[in-house]
Amino acid sequence: MKPDEHRIYGKNVAIRGEAVKRFWTRQAATATGTAGTLLGNHGGEDLTAMKNALDRKLFRECTEGKKQRILEFGCGNGRWAELLADVVESYAGIDFAEEFIAKARALFQGDGRFRFAVGILTDLPMEFIRGGGRYTMGICSGCVMYLNDGEARKFYESVEALPVEALFFKEKVSTMEQRLTLVDFPSKELQTDYNVVYRMPSEYEEFYRSALPGFRIARKGWEYPEEKGIWAETNTYYWHLVRA
Repeated sequence: MKPDEHRIYGKNVAIRGEAVKRFWTRQAATATGTAGTLLGNHGGEDLTAMKNALDRKLFRECTEGKKQRILEFGCGNGRWAELLADVVESYAGIDFAEEFIAKARALFQGDGRFRFAVGILTDLPMEFIRGGGRYTMGICSGCVMYLNDGEARKFYESVEALPVEALFFKEKVSTMEQRLTLVDFPSKELQTDYNVVYRMPSEYEEFYRSALPGFRIARKGWEYPEEKGIWAETNTYYWHLVRA
């Protein structure tokens, strides 16, 4: 697709954080289930089932199926918590959207293993996090793509100092030799002017090297079976990092 003012290739340009917040606030208000709050609503049941199965499989392979004390950044309404409930020893989830948090709390009401709090990636609720002790795994899935580079670095630098033994990161990335940024892109599918940064995997790995020096990459790869997945220019990439 040809570049235009909304679809920018190879350049480091800023997305509009307020537009991102409005979009996800709307998603939080309309979400009726945990199975793919964004992708599942627009890709059909088969795609949602494939995504959930792959996520569950990848996480279990990285953790060898062992019980986990999980800290999730950008937990939404509890999708990952529900996917991994059988291996959860304890779980703490953070999201900026109050309605997502309300729905997650309702979903796990009465299960003392699960806690949720409102917070943003660039200003984490430290008291809530420390209340869970040490964590065996931190999860962040499909959130940093909605942050500009300076914000992303600040988030990763914060994670470096947390009591977390390992990390499972997953982002939708560019499959090209350059990043793709959408700025107020008129999306008919999502019914919004969409803002997102599809970085190259190598760009994320540079963040990890510089902002997370206490971790090393233990495993990484494309999530979907073929490199280009089901989209022409993007796919989902994951990283499993452990303390060095």
